Amino acid sequence: MTQTGTKCDIAQIIEDFPSPSNPEEIEYQLDCVKDFLGSPKEGSQRPGALLKMADLLVGRNEAGDYLEASKVYDEALSSSLPADEYNVKAQIGKAELALPLSTNPSDARKAIEVCKKAAAALKGKPSDFFLAKALAVQAELLLKLGGEKERQEALALYEEMISKPTTNMYFRLRGVVGVIDLLGTYYKAQLSAKYDRYIVALQEAVESLGENRPNDYFRIKGLILLSELMLIKDKDALGENAKRLLLEVINNEAASDDLRARASLSLAEVSSSSLAKSLLKGIRKMDGIDPYLLRRATAIETALKE
Repeated sequence: MTQTGTKCDIAQIIEDFPSPSNPEEIEYQLDCVKDFLGSPKEGSQRPGALLKMADLLVGRNEAGDYLEASKVYDEALSSSLPADEYNVKAQIGKAELALPLSTNPSDARKAIEVCKKAAAALKGKPSDFFLAKALAVQAELLLKLGGEKERQEALALYEEMISKPTTNMYFRLRGVVGVIDLLGTYYKAQLSAKYDRYIVALQEAVESLGENRPNDYFRIKGLILLSELMLIKDKDALGENAKRLLLEVINNEAASDDLRARASLSLAEVSSSSLAKSLLKGIRKMDGIDPYLLRRATAIETALKE
């Protein structure tokens, strides 16, 4: 969509999911939706416009955006009937905000139940973006609760997202990233038995989203996970491709510092001493890095000294 000097195609913007990841495009669509909602002729498109506005705010993720999005979802819910499709979609969006906005386990459990009911309401539309979103949000909320039972339920949901050929590619990637993270942290033996499957799934997803969402958080994380799986699977045969992917992330200024730091650490572990030291030096200059990544950097530094 062209951003400057053209009339907003509000019908296309409202129906276009996932929302863009490019900051300029997010601002453009937000302006379009706000102008539309401020006009006297929004009519039956109002619930859809509210739903889109909230999704764009979540995607922009500036200070106060999540709280504003929560209010917009509330308005979307009050502007539509409970059985209306827009109402169901707004329920899923509102449930997703329990991830960043609430630390109360009871809120997470309530949001999980909302997602279950919403998914059931959308089951007749297996390729629907919001059905996949309901499954992804439910899985992420289960992981937030942190129990073994919840982890197993989350794994089943991720596998459902991955195995269905009709799953929206954005959420297929989100599902693959989620399941690899989960297996890599708690069930390494299960992950090692499925390296080939996940390498293929990640390659397909990151390539599919490369043109329209090159800087999407999950795509960038997918590149890192893909490279790490390649290095574990066969460093000799796949190592050069893995290093190229890691360098792509490291040199991507749009990537978050945590993602660039993780890519730097993974590359440092398979690089010469001089390159490893240079990569680690770059990490130490970053602010607000996850403590786990800093501990990993210290371990690599210790190994280099020894």
